[in-house]
Amino acid sequence: MKVFHTGDIHACARHRYWVIRAFTHAADTAIAEGCQLNIVAGDSFDSAISAHEPAFVEYVEQVVRLAQSAPTVVIYGTASHDRPGSLNVLRQIPTRHPLHVVSEPRQIEVWLPGEPLRKVLVSCLPGLNKADPAVMAQGASHWTARTLSGFAPKNVEARATGIPTLLTTHGTVVGCSTESNFAMVSPDHSLSVESLASADADAVLLAHIHKFQNWPNVRTPSGALTTIAYPGSLARLVHGHMDPVGFLIWTLEPGKPGTFEFHESPSRQLLEIDFPGLPDMDEIRRIAAQAGPDDAVRVRWICDEEFASSVDKQAIRDLFVGVESLRLEPRILPVQRQIRGEGISHATTLTEKLKIWCKATASEDVYPRLAERLGLIQSIDIEKVIELKLRD
Repeated sequence: MKVFHTGDIHACARHRYWVIRAFTHAADTAIAEGCQLNIVAGDSFDSAISAHEPAFVEYVEQVVRLAQSAPTVVIYGTASHDRPGSLNVLRQIPTRHPLHVVSEPRQIEVWLPGEPLRKVLVSCLPGLNKADPAVMAQGASHWTARTLSGFAPKNVEARATGIPTLLTTHGTVVGCSTESNFAMVSPDHSLSVESLASADADAVLLAHIHKFQNWPNVRTPSGALTTIAYPGSLARLVHGHMDPVGFLIWTLEPGKPGTFEFHESPSRQLLEIDFPGLPDMDEIRRIAAQAGPDDAVRVRWICDEEFASSVDKQAIRDLFVGVESLRLEPRILPVQRQIRGEGISHATTLTEKLKIWCKATASEDVYPRLAERLGLIQSIDIEKVIELKLRD
């Protein structure tokens, strides 16, 4: 059977053009490929969104298209993106095939279209709410591991009867990489390769991390093999994401690790210009000639503080008029100055050093008072120091 797998759509007004273009392309491909099951693995939205917004309407249209072609499962992602209740409207829309919206851990038996008496077992673990008292009592990773291993008995049973199984969840796997190629290594992450394998599914369909990556042929507790994969985000959403973006189409067979094909989505350019020193205007003009109206551009440079004002930021902005997004990120190096007094290293007492320092800093008028205080400190006459302080 073929399964369409996407996630991290992040529908919103800000990314509307490229998100809907990518999601429409993905849905078109899933339908043309004859996928028998569609999985949307969380973070459908970028933030709180209203039902009347065009980005919301366009997202719903594509999900309904998918559900008209095959059974579809949509799980909630991170609560700051998929706000509680934001996907409930999908439950009210009649579709040709079942449209499951999942907000709690559960396992669903999904009957396949055009396949009499054939089904797939889908284990669902939506994005974790770490503020949930039940989660806090155990810790996120322990709670998740127990929940995932709880899916195993039904998956093992289904595999024995020739039913394909898959797990879909939303979260960070320890050791994965972000779209900016930063390794995610922390005991705070809720998922691990071992805990995902403990569900004993033929395939693990992830979302939350925007970089495509996978772990093939992972051994499960029952001795079977599984494949774990993130499709990455459908569109490029942040600077630093230079890899291709897209979705996966899986092939599942009972008792065999799932295999997949990565399909690239149409997406905007994120043009990055990094200068080790002051920006080169000729190079910026060359890049500006390549930038389209839907692209995003980031220009970075490094310079000393005294040269910061020599960069004409407005001239750079003028070169990218009409570009969707332009970010100028200078790194200004502060100037550190040291005042040296000639002969200070040869002075034998602190009083002599202080006199030379006052001369070098043109503060000779305060030397008598500073010398008096220095003498008090050196003599450790605490009472006189306090008396002087009170008199001041």
